[in-house]
Amino acid sequence: MGESEEPSSPASAFEAGSASQDGGIPAVHETPEEPSAATLTLEEAKLRKRKEKMREFRKYLVDTHVVDALAKLLIALCEAEERPARPQEYFIDYFGEYRDPVLDEIEKLTKLKNDLTSSNKELTEKAEELRDAIVLVTQQRMHQKIWAAVSRDAESMTSLQVYQRLCDKKKPKTTLKNHTFNKLQFIRFLADWQNRILVALYPQGDNSEYVTGAPFKADPDNGLVTLFVEANNSYDPKAPEVS
Repeated sequence: MGESEEPSSPASAFEAGSASQDGGIPAVHETPEEPSAATLTLEEAKLRKRKEKMREFRKYLVDTHVVDALAKLLIALCEAEERPARPQEYFIDYFGEYRDPVLDEIEKLTKLKNDLTSSNKELTEKAEELRDAIVLVTQQRMHQKIWAAVSRDAESMTSLQVYQRLCDKKKPKTTLKNHTFNKLQFIRFLADWQNRILVALYPQGDNSEYVTGAPFKADPDNGLVTLFVEANNSYDPKAPEVS
């Protein structure tokens, strides 16, 4: 009696339709019909899913010849006179090192995320600086417009001159302390009501020319004029500036 014929490839053990030992006629195995998914319990569905994944994995090992390579490695280990001292390194040397491309993509995306986070922080800080600069320039422009409309390019203005510029009267009904303002002093003096003065001096908008006449000539008792007189009388030019 002759020896039985060995499979031509270790992968054949994973393949369906192996020959029977009597006459070389392939054995016919009837696969029982699997129940439909709707009739399965949760555990049975999980088990079926695991079996499907295992079949796909075995097919992948066969298609990629991993089974052949692994079988040859195991045969070589069995036939070797000495076992490897470090089996893990032996396997790596045999199969080579493999790096999942997904890891490279993860590293690339992580680096991009870190770069964008850093860039976003820098842009946020720059945006805040620009916001502050815009506020400062806007205030400086408003100060320049107010002083130009009040002083008409003079280096300084007295309290009475400012009053007359607003309502075209020689003097107010009440006492008006006399102060001399330069541009910086006058802007500091105006404080929180700069916008109201600006609107009065530029009724068509601050992009247009300032009003040539006195804005409160017909209304010398206007609240803004009264506010100016009261603020002027309580103004202390020697008071330290609060930034």
